Amino acid sequence: MDATMVKPLDRAMAELAVLPEADEEPIAGELLAHPETLRSLRSNIEAGLCSLDAGEGRRRA
Repeated sequence: MDATMVKPLDRAMAELAVLPEADEEPIAGELLAHPETLRSLRSNIEAGLCSLDAGEGRRRA
């Protein structure tokens, strides 16, 4: 993990720790889903760039 992320993540976890458990659960779920969303978006961007590099792009009307 990048050292620049440790402090913000530590702060976020400390903030979550003082919330009622009912509030922690949905936030934790969103936090855990976020990396997968980023991976998916990056994959879609990479696929799009590859298709453009292969000359498969088309002009929009």
